[in-house]
Amino acid sequence: MGKYKTIIIGVMALLLVLVVLCIALLHTPGAASQMHGLTQEHAAETTSQPTPVFPQITTQAPAPVRSPVPIIQDAALAQARRKFPNMSEDEIKVALSQHLNLQMISEERVPAIRQEITSLVVAMQQFRETYGAYPIGSNADITGQLMGSNPKKIVFYEPSGKYIGPSGEVLDPWGTPVRIEIIGGQVEVRSAGPDRIVGDADDQVVKK
Repeated sequence: MGKYKTIIIGVMALLLVLVVLCIALLHTPGAASQMHGLTQEHAAETTSQPTPVFPQITTQAPAPVRSPVPIIQDAALAQARRKFPNMSEDEIKVALSQHLNLQMISEERVPAIRQEITSLVVAMQQFRETYGAYPIGSNADITGQLMGSNPKKIVFYEPSGKYIGPSGEVLDPWGTPVRIEIIGGQVEVRSAGPDRIVGDADDQVVKK
């Protein structure tokens, strides 16, 4: 016990000496000024440090995607404006689009009617070779003779069902009866074409 008591007394004495030294330093004039100087220096260093600047991030909405607009030729559009001054721009464009669609459909039908009237011309020639003369009469009369209404009941012509009208005449894809004529000893079969007018540029003609 005496040994531990001696150690405790020594520690307390050391703490007392440290306390006395601290009090003495605080009362020394130079120590206070040094502490004040250190405080001001630290404050200056803190103030002098630059404030970090972070880049601003801006968000921008993406530009709207526009649907492609069908392009109609300027010449056709200008002509339609002059022809239909009371129609709006949208109405004119719709009408032109419909016209172009009909034109495409008509162009697709041209090869079919040329093949049909070519078959009709060949049938006429075969009829002549058999009977020595071409069949005569109206479209329906000639078609009937080529389809078997002849003395030998020979079928020279088998038209597609869609090209036969209600009266038995041969029609083109636009619903117009074809014209069958004998001109200068040759057979001429004519379709009036998409505009249904005989004698203009869009007629489809086979002559042999």
